[in-house]
Amino acid sequence: MTYQEFRAKFNLTEIPGEKVMAVPVYGTKKMTKKQLDEVSEWMKANKPEILANIRAEKAAAMAAYEVKLETERNTVKVYLSSRGWGDYSPAEIYVDVRNVDEAGWLEAARKALSQPDTDLKLTDDDILAKVYEEIAKKEAKEGKKKAAITAENEKREKALEPVANIETTEEITEDEDGKVPMYSHKVTLKSGTVIRLSERNVFDYGVVINPEYSVVEGMKDGGLINTHDGVLWFDDYIENKGWERVRELTQDEIDAYTAIKVTGKYAKSGIRM
Repeated sequence: MTYQEFRAKFNLTEIPGEKVMAVPVYGTKKMTKKQLDEVSEWMKANKPEILANIRAEKAAAMAAYEVKLETERNTVKVYLSSRGWGDYSPAEIYVDVRNVDEAGWLEAARKALSQPDTDLKLTDDDILAKVYEEIAKKEAKEGKKKAAITAENEKREKALEPVANIETTEEITEDEDGKVPMYSHKVTLKSGTVIRLSERNVFDYGVVINPEYSVVEGMKDGGLINTHDGVLWFDDYIENKGWERVRELTQDEIDAYTAIKVTGKYAKSGIRM
């Protein structure tokens, strides 16, 4: 009995997922005790073949899925016409931008427009104009996306230019929203200066980066980094007065703060609500 015949006989299926499963699992079909014993014995005797088949099937499925994703990424929807009143779906076609096939596009469009109640009687030039307009929109959108990724990478590289090394440790804290990580960063700059900063995502406030040292003599460790008139300052909370400016950040402190702000664990996080 082959693996495929075995699966068909006992209605066996595979568990979908990231990991290769070691053995098949039972489908919804009920089995007798004798059948279950037969399944168990066959699997024990044929485990290498089972694994080989599962891996082959998984590889084929993943390859087909990648082809499907690639096709979807390169497909645009071209709206041609509405279809009267009611619940009619519009007349539209889907075009693979990797294959410039004007004849095929026109054939698909004519078929779509042959449905009842299409409002527009489009010429071939009208149809092609709509197709190329959608392709241009897709290219423009992808261009903006690539530009944004490039800009983000350049921003990251610039932020890390003054940095020699960053060592990060994690500590689990708790607030109104439950348990949340806090990160402690030891930033070693190329200048030789070492600066320690904590990074937190405070509930209902947002991401804050604090010094893990006293920024002025006599002041306890910590403080809040804020921008005042375009300049980064350390602020401290004074009882009965509120937050007050303490001093400006040095260039080394600015470099360390910028590196964590741009590349830290919460660099892309929003406010936790």
